[in-house]
Amino acid sequence: MSPSGPASGGPVAAPAWVEGLQGRIDAASTEHLARPLARPRSREEVPRSRPAAVLVLVGPEGIVLTRRSSRLSSHAGQVSFPGGGIDAGEDAQQAALREGHEEVRLEPASVRVAAQFPELPVAPSFRPVTPVVGWWEQPHPIGVGSEIEVASVHTVPVEELVDPAHRFTARLPGFDRTTPGFAVDGLFVWGYTGWLLSTVLQLGGVDRPWDVGDVRDVPVDYR
Repeated sequence: MSPSGPASGGPVAAPAWVEGLQGRIDAASTEHLARPLARPRSREEVPRSRPAAVLVLVGPEGIVLTRRSSRLSSHAGQVSFPGGGIDAGEDAQQAALREGHEEVRLEPASVRVAAQFPELPVAPSFRPVTPVVGWWEQPHPIGVGSEIEVASVHTVPVEELVDPAHRFTARLPGFDRTTPGFAVDGLFVWGYTGWLLSTVLQLGGVDRPWDVGDVRDVPVDYR
């Protein structure tokens, strides 16, 4: 799916499921949200690293995903949301929008923050990450902003993401770890991104039942 084009007219109104997302996040306990992340028994045993934020950018044409560059030293080739470390003086929302600008040429002013999750660490490093959901009310052309970090940018329609034919359980061979998976736009989505994407759709009330018994190993070039 090609990046979103320019908006016509004024801001586009968000769908009801996006508007109601914060209330559903607030109603869910942190323990329930973090359960699929396989927390270690003691958080104190995990070194505290620099906090980060990711941007779940939802627009009229779908949700924006990136494929990470093969040049990166960690998570190379994996599918992700725009995101990165929170700089001094920033909050999670500011960091998520800045990373969106740096990675996919997103204009921060075109986005209205619709919801924010509590800090949810990413396994296996358990780096503290705060997911921010933004409604892209004034879409414009986007693309790769940093070739060092991003290989490609994809805008995937929500209808494709919730289609049971595109859903499965992803398994990392050699590890006792599975996550929700998606096969969309030529991508294999799994890990933290697959889990967070599935959680957003579920809490938004737009998710559809899918076959969790369909287990697929993560391809080598997505590990």
